Formats: sequence, C-alpha cells, structure tokens
Amino acid sequence: MKGNQSGTEAFLRTVALPEKTKTYTPITHGDIIDKLEAELSNANFVVEGTEYLYSHGGDIASGKIYIQSTKDPDMGMLFSWMNSYNKKVKFSCGVGAFVYENKTSFFGTEGLSWIRKHTGTANAEAFNIIEQIVDHAHFHFDKIIAEKNR
Repeated sequence: MKGNQSGTEAFLRTVALPEKTKTYTPITHGDIIDKLEAELSNANFVVEGTEYLYSHGGDIASGKIYIQSTKDPDMGMLFSWMNSYNKKVKFSCGVGAFVYENKTSFFGTEGLSWIRKHTGTANAEAFNIIEQIVDHAHFHFDKIIAEKNR
C-alpha cells in the first residue's frame, strides 16, 4: 500500500534492507531507532512516546519521538526522522516541538534539521548528525519557546 499507515518499531525492523550499490547507501530504520534511543538517553531526555508511520510496505518510514520538557507548560520537544529504502525519500531528521494538548508538531523558523541523499557515507554521516542535533536540541527548543512567546 502507498498511503501512510501507523506502524511499530518491531515492524520497521523486519522490512527487508536493499543492498548497497555504487549509487545507493542504505540507512536501516532499526539503526536510526537504536541511535536515537542511545543519544536521547545519554543526553538525559525523557521520552514520552513514539509514533511510527510507513508507506510502500515499509520502504518509506518516519518516526516522531515525543520528549518531555519542563521549560514550557504547553509544549514538549520533538525529534523527527524520515528514511527510505526505495530512493523516493532522502534521509532527514530534526528537532522541533509539539503541543501537549493535540500533538501538533512544528519546527520553528530557524529549524535544526538535516537532509541527506542515500549515497557514499550517508549512513555514517546520518549518525554523526543525530549526535550533533541531540547535543543542540535544548538550545533550539529555547528558540522555539521564544518564538512562541513573541
């Protein structure tokens, strides 16, 4: 099926990974999930929940990690990612915010995000970028709060 469907971490880990070629470097959904769990834990973030979507049988997947924050009574922090095994979507990830009341998500006007085509050293770069984004997440979230307050 092509449309977005709600999925689970377990399902995303079962999707067949395509082989690396001269023009395509796969980044596994499971490795993204593992890297994010480790980095968020190392940074002492409290994860409130996760949401996974997929399409094309899992060849395209996205994840939202909802992170608790005491900095603003209305919003929490959000780490979002998207990945594909079929070359239709570049790997992307970023930090934003979500509204506690309805889980509406947004990334602010000065987004902290990254997009990378699946070529060459994309997998290693993706994991380095995840580390950097998590390291700067508090600073970026403070900017979002300031925008909200303006």
